[in-house]
Amino acid sequence: MIIDAKGLILGRIAGLAAEQALRGNTVIIVNSAEAVISGRTKSTIAKGKKRQEIGVVKQGPYTPKKPAGLMRRAVRGMLPWKKARGREAFSRVKCYEDYPEDIKGEVLQVPEKIKATKLTTLKRITLGELCIAVSGAKGKNK
Repeated sequence: MIIDAKGLILGRIAGLAAEQALRGNTVIIVNSAEAVISGRTKSTIAKGKKRQEIGVVKQGPYTPKKPAGLMRRAVRGMLPWKKARGREAFSRVKCYEDYPEDIKGEVLQVPEKIKATKLTTLKRITLGELCIAVSGAKGKNK
C-alpha cells in the first residue's frame, strides 16, 4: 500500500498505516512533509520544541528532526512496539519526504476519509513547517 500524505491528517495516516502493517501489508508513505497536524500553530511548535529539549545529548531520548522520521515515529506510536508482532509490523513501514525513484510509476492511494479538508478548524501546520520551526531540519529537497 502506497499512501500520498499530501493534505492528510498525521494521526489518521499513522493509524491507517499501523493497521495495514499489522495485517502483514507493506506500507510506504510518500510526501510526509505535506502531512497536516491540526491545532494552533504556536502550541504545536511549543510542544515540538519541548520534546526536542528533553534528555541529555549522549543518553537520549533522541527525537527525529526530519518529517519522514516524525511520520515513522507517529506510526510506531500506534503499534504494540514492545511485542514481536509490533516490531515486525514496524519493519514493514517506510516513510519518504518525496517520491523515491523505485516507486515513481506506482498507483498512490489517497483515502478520502482522512483528508485535512474534513477538519472543522482552519488551525493547522504541516509536518515540514513544524520540523523547520523546531529544529531547522528542512529535509531532502526543501
